[in-house]
Amino acid sequence: MFTQLTLASSDVGFSNVKTYANQTDILFPSVVVPGRERVLANTLSEEKGKAAVSSLLDKLHVVHQGREYYVGQLGSRNGGDYNWSVNRLNTLETKICFLTSIGLTMVKSETEQQKFVVVTGLPIEHYRNPLLRQDYEHNLTGEHELTFVLPDGRTLSKRFFIVRLRVLPQGLGCFYDVVFDDTGEVLRSDLLRKKHLLIDVGFRTIDITTIEDFEPVDLYSYSLDNKGIKTVLDNTLEDIKSERREDGGLRFPEFVKPLAEMEQLFLDRSFFYDGQFHSVDPYSQKWLKELAWEIENSVNTRLGGFSSYHNVFLSGGGAIGLFPYLSNPRVQLTPNSQFANCHGFYKVAYRQLKDKLSQAGDARE
Repeated sequence: MFTQLTLASSDVGFSNVKTYANQTDILFPSVVVPGRERVLANTLSEEKGKAAVSSLLDKLHVVHQGREYYVGQLGSRNGGDYNWSVNRLNTLETKICFLTSIGLTMVKSETEQQKFVVVTGLPIEHYRNPLLRQDYEHNLTGEHELTFVLPDGRTLSKRFFIVRLRVLPQGLGCFYDVVFDDTGEVLRSDLLRKKHLLIDVGFRTIDITTIEDFEPVDLYSYSLDNKGIKTVLDNTLEDIKSERREDGGLRFPEFVKPLAEMEQLFLDRSFFYDGQFHSVDPYSQKWLKELAWEIENSVNTRLGGFSSYHNVFLSGGGAIGLFPYLSNPRVQLTPNSQFANCHGFYKVAYRQLKDKLSQAGDARE
């Protein structure tokens, strides 16, 4: 039982879950609501052979310990929204998101049972709290079983054992992603020395980390809480709701959106209202500029500016939208910035565990 050992990395963010294992990237919104049998949804569904991750991602219906849940996009469509409270790390919602993502990495494989070593990250201020970190590890390690209810009504069960959950400071992953290649070998030796700055733009928090000689410098690393993309979405929503026509009436009087839907409108850069599409850009751009200014001002006042760093890396789910508004030309957008932390955590863990993983693979042959 549980003879196959697999390495996975997971980033259960305030807005999205990012997980990587078995050469598979998993991405879905961090939304969970109570579920039930989807009688109407299955009306036209037909059995179409083996399940695929792509067909499940927007219809995540899972069963855990006898209870049904709608997760991700399906949860959003059924009234769910992000849980953005500070203490949401040890909630049932976070656990279901995490377990769902690990189970999804097993969907395309034949095995129904698997052992995992998982590496993940927490915002810097959360990481500094040893009790929170220990509780997080305790709640997610051990044996789990999850059943996916497929769109055609069939079920697919996966059992897995989290042997170890290693927690790292969030934001470090993007640096590891740039330094190492997919096999854990050093790709850029020039980054192993010198001084670098990492800016990880999340939904609720922005983590700012100083790296010197390949180690984080605790004194010059911190989180900007309540300064993530959520502030941009909140302010954009309020601006749209309060905009007035020339006659003084509200232009969009019935515009009410949960944060999960606002994020999608932000990514689409448009919203539909009263028969036509409207651009989000006029509302969101000023708040992206404001957030960029706050980050740069924080670096200038708390760290003495960008000039003392050899490299400045920008990553995270909000990095692509924010990058054009950062005025300092030395800021570099990391490739695949939304998954940079997740991939980086995987690479550094694989580098440390590859002999053990190789031995487990030989034992299966």
